[in-house]
Amino acid sequence: ADLELLCRAFVSEWPKSDRRSRIDLYAAVAAGGLGRTDAAKRSLLQIARSDTYEDVKADAFFHAAALTKDPAEAIGYLESSVAFPRERSLLEAGRTAHQLRQLDRAKQHLSRAAGMKGEPKVIAEAKELLVKVQAEFAAREKQK
Repeated sequence: ADLELLCRAFVSEWPKSDRRSRIDLYAAVAAGGLGRTDAAKRSLLQIARSDTYEDVKADAFFHAAALTKDPAEAIGYLESSVAFPRERSLLEAGRTAHQLRQLDRAKQHLSRAAGMKGEPKVIAEAKELLVKVQAEFAAREKQK
């Protein structure tokens, strides 16, 4: 609630700020955290499809995916979020592709995440899942 108030105050004071899209993103994420998931998701997708900074669009797609229960829908948002790659978005894209049994895509995203410099815990998790995906991929190829 405090973050929403802060975002509203910022927009009221500086409606044409070049940071407006980031503030809108923070407000939408806060709304999602407060349980207003439908409104938050609509706002996030609006931001993601707007003419704004690429990192803001990627973050909006990532957070929209997090509010999406259907993995088949979420993977589309995650694929869009990795246009500006971050280790967490790549891990989640890989995890969701794996869940959907899209092993090629999972391997691609997890390999990228595993090769990044960033949050060690996320990178370690990506490497661990990558080993599992590679084993499943090899087993599937062997059956062909």
